[in-house]
Amino acid sequence: MGACCVHIESFCTNRDNHLARFMEITKGPDKTIKVAQKFFDLTAALVDMTDASTGLKKGLHSVTAAFRDTRTIIGLVKVFTTLFASAYNFGKESARLIGEIYNNEGKRSEKSLELGVTFGGFISCLTTIGGFGFIRPVSFADKHFDLGKTAHDIGQTFPLVMMIGDISGLITNTLQLVRCKLGHIDLEKVKETVVGLLEKLFEVCVDTIKLFRIVAVPALVTMILALIAAIFSFYGVWLKTS
Repeated sequence: MGACCVHIESFCTNRDNHLARFMEITKGPDKTIKVAQKFFDLTAALVDMTDASTGLKKGLHSVTAAFRDTRTIIGLVKVFTTLFASAYNFGKESARLIGEIYNNEGKRSEKSLELGVTFGGFISCLTTIGGFGFIRPVSFADKHFDLGKTAHDIGQTFPLVMMIGDISGLITNTLQLVRCKLGHIDLEKVKETVVGLLEKLFEVCVDTIKLFRIVAVPALVTMILALIAAIFSFYGVWLKTS
């Protein structure tokens, strides 16, 4: 029993376990699916504005729904294989940095920047866990089994949770750029950081439009912004694996 507990703890806290490494490989396909989903979202919306056949319109919307459901499943698997471990380690590292800052160990400004980046990673993990580990699965089940108003209301909180995570990512990437400028991290990571910053900037724009239902912004514009964000997300993974 004790050995079993040790293995479970390792699985939940070690980002280098075998399944976690396997799921890291799926980042590329996941981002590819994300780009495809956003592309077909936009394509379906454009076709809806034409005199195209009903069959074509339904087909495009079915493809979009299939991509969305696929990402929901991938996201749920990633929550249990990598994100719990990442959140644990980010939280542990944040606590260590807080202790060092409190005890005046090392340069406080440098440690504070590092803490900002690390804690931002922690928040991003928590929001993704909440979004893809709970909210999206509830919405998925509600869509197929009609679970009622409560489930529908839970699904409506997804944009808010994602917006919190995206704002956190925006701040984190900004702090990373500051660390690059101060020479605290490798300058080769500047490109990755800039791409990550742009991705989160577009994501926050989309989140804001959806969350506050800004009707003055055409739906097509929102879809274009979401597609651009997805492309930056894909390119970010490409840079990290090249």
